[in-house]
Amino acid sequence: TARGVPHVDTWLAGLSFAMKQLALLKRGDVRLEGLALTISGEAENAEAYRVLTASLKSERMPKGITLASVQITAPVASPFVWSAQYAGAQVILSGHIPGEAARAELLAAAKAGASRSTIIDRMELAEGAPQGWTAAAVGVLKDLMRLQSGEVEIKDNAVSASGIAIDEPTAQS
Repeated sequence: TARGVPHVDTWLAGLSFAMKQLALLKRGDVRLEGLALTISGEAENAEAYRVLTASLKSERMPKGITLASVQITAPVASPFVWSAQYAGAQVILSGHIPGEAARAELLAAAKAGASRSTIIDRMELAEGAPQGWTAAAVGVLKDLMRLQSGEVEIKDNAVSASGIAIDEPTAQS
């Protein structure tokens, strides 16, 4: 027993919450100092990463617990695979992306190239993207949007593409 100890129910709620977050990490660390939570590590998988990032929002934290520091990384994907399919009425983006900035750039490129199409986002955050990945993926996606229909895939550093061009000059370029 000591003076200045947080209210026991609040501290136990924080401890329970911290342990649930720790269970979602492949490797990591949680610390509860007073009522301030620090969490760091690598998420077990993409679903665990989504759950972790959602649960660490202030409205989901136990009452009285504050977030001191968060350093959680998405799981490492190997191979790092991303793909896009385009068929006039819809664009489906799926696979791994290195961050939310990459997601925003890819969605913007898809909307710019296929403004009347439905864009379906099935992309998941992951670590392990090659250097320059976002620029390459945006470039490949812009080229895909020039076709009548087609698909592209980036697997680590390899790009494959197939599709139907609108005309011969587009096919040649």
